[in-house]
Amino acid sequence: DEDVDLDDVLARLASMVGDVAGAGHSVAVERRGSAGRVSAVVATPVAMAVTELLQNAIQHGLVGGGGTVRVVAERSEDRLTIAVEDGGAGLPEGFDLDATDSLGLRIVSTMVRERSGEVELSPLTPGTRARISLPLL
Repeated sequence: DEDVDLDDVLARLASMVGDVAGAGHSVAVERRGSAGRVSAVVATPVAMAVTELLQNAIQHGLVGGGGTVRVVAERSEDRLTIAVEDGGAGLPEGFDLDATDSLGLRIVSTMVRERSGEVELSPLTPGTRARISLPLL
């Protein structure tokens, strides 16, 4: 029944990005938008999903270990959308989220879909956008 300041959680996740990137790699995180306060039932899968998406953006998107990752939050009255975007290498040819061997992405998909949400990975020029969207109710 507890509400969580998801913007605070996202800020903490963004600050850990430097630790994930490792020594000698410069990763900047830009945050846009506001997620606001959400129930713990929503905050928990969102935090876990964003953590995994940030790790993927750094490890697979930012080839060479440096660059910028954006976390973009959009909120409506009944829906929360969070995108993690990198300017890196992009998705492999023929990538299929539903057929991926990545345990992390499968966990993200399961957690978000169990909350009646959606997960989408799409190309940027350059880079990748991973987007999760969940109902707030």
